[in-house]
Amino acid sequence: MSVKFYNPSIMVSGVDLSADAKEITFDQSTEVLEVTTFGDEHKIKKPGLRDTTISVTFVRDSGTDLLESTLGPLYNDGGEFSFEWQADKLAGTSSSNPKYSCTAWISSYPAGGSHGQLRESQVTFETASVITRSTSA
Repeated sequence: MSVKFYNPSIMVSGVDLSADAKEITFDQSTEVLEVTTFGDEHKIKKPGLRDTTISVTFVRDSGTDLLESTLGPLYNDGGEFSFEWQADKLAGTSSSNPKYSCTAWISSYPAGGSHGQLRESQVTFETASVITRSTSA
């Protein structure tokens, strides 16, 4: 069964930015530590620290610009804030529709656009805590 994102929830510092978002990506990686020593015939590697970067593509609405009033001060302040994401905000929290949450900060907040095109920004959030997965409300 594939999951379609019709009603996702993206909460940044308690503000629902879901209506302005069109794509979200979690880039998760684990550092590779080489622990090879004398006498080993092959490289031996172990997992190190994990890293997660969250990218959200927002369509900027100059009418209300909730994005600017929410994300601008968070980026300029450089501080940490709450970040929550769920695939379907209407279906309730369950094992098939978990809610993910963490503390994050903004590392990239671009502005700009092309003539005749939608104003979009791909904002990058760095995690400042472990991502928790909740399956109950």
